[in-house]
Amino acid sequence: MDPTSPAAIGARLRAFRDRLGLTQHTFARRAGLTQQALAQYESGKRKPAVDIATAFCDTYGLTLDYIYRGDVRGLSQERLRAVLIG
Repeated sequence: MDPTSPAAIGARLRAFRDRLGLTQHTFARRAGLTQQALAQYESGKRKPAVDIATAFCDTYGLTLDYIYRGDVRGLSQERLRAVLIG
């Protein structure tokens, strides 16, 4: 799967949320989004715009490189553990 596809981006967001043990509603609300919008991103129906992805970065310590490309190099050690180990 292309790591930049909406499906791959959605899978990363969903896996990260699951590893944090958060519901879609809570994960979305903390980032200033609706659960319905997050559901569309996680299902791969839509790719989050940069301002939305930035909200995920600011709220959860992610990077745009991780969200859009799956590149973990810029993540903090704590976030890297959450992304890779859970």
